[in-house]
Amino acid sequence: MRLKVLLADLAHTYSVNDRSLPVPLGIGYLKAYAQDALGDMVDISLFKHPNRFLQAVHDERPDIVGFSNYGWNENLNYAIGRHVRKIVPNALIAGGGPNIDPTDDRRVSFLRKHDYLDFLIIDGGEEPFTELVQWQFDGGRDYSAIPDNIV
Repeated sequence: MRLKVLLADLAHTYSVNDRSLPVPLGIGYLKAYAQDALGDMVDISLFKHPNRFLQAVHDERPDIVGFSNYGWNENLNYAIGRHVRKIVPNALIAGGGPNIDPTDDRRVSFLRKHDYLDFLIIDGGEEPFTELVQWQFDGGRDYSAIPDNIV
């Protein structure tokens, strides 16, 4: 079995052309770390453009989706994330990024608002994201095996 993973650091595209949308370093690090650790267990694709991301969700039906959250794309992630949840209701969907507050009550509030998300990754993402992918590969049932910096 090979898990299909889509990572999105989405941008608003109404005022920029594609050349202004380079692949962000953060999700590039997530991909590199996960592929190094997990090898052929994963097939990971990166997206900045919302339309291309949605087309991939429709075409590839990913097992795991990751959203990189910032103040400028939180509402975009919300709208697209809710749509993704309808397309692939059984996919594991995680979010992370610098706008995820470190306090427990604010993270819970964020998860309640962003009900399309299954998990939030806080702090550095490479290692916990890879552990989350491994957890899902192993069946995703033992919640005690989830890393500490994932809620």
